Amino acid sequence: MVFRLKAEPNFYSYAFPDDRAGLTATAGVVGTIAESCDPSNPNFAEPIDFQFLFSPSGRLLEHARAELSLVIYEGSTTDFCGVLPGAPIVGTGTVHLVENDPDFTQTRGGPSFGYHASGPVTLTGGGRAHFSGTVKFVTTPQGKLATIVSHVVLTKAP
Repeated sequence: MVFRLKAEPNFYSYAFPDDRAGLTATAGVVGTIAESCDPSNPNFAEPIDFQFLFSPSGRLLEHARAELSLVIYEGSTTDFCGVLPGAPIVGTGTVHLVENDPDFTQTRGGPSFGYHASGPVTLTGGGRAHFSGTVKFVTTPQGKLATIVSHVVLTKAP
């Protein structure tokens, strides 16, 4: 059985921290990152289309996609609410995001899950670039969530 939710609001936003690139990008945040970190703000995330597939084995596969606003910050962090509100903005744009989770019923996600986004951005220093970001997680045999890929690629336009 397949269940679809069109433009589901305020579910969650996405982050792309990349130590090697020295950047962190956020996608799907309504307003500023500081506003999205405010626990009293019920409207922190942009709408996303979700599709859930209930398999006979009991798994619940989840697929999401959306066109989301993107902000790229200088510096790599997973302390989004502590660091990003004061971080310099490198660029902004709109990206197409796709997320897949092969077993949404597990509290830490399926055995592996993640998301990818890409699209054009305007750089605050001038010019344009193409953004590509990917984050992938895996659940270890001990039941812990581990990030196996988290990268951002900015390709400057000629």
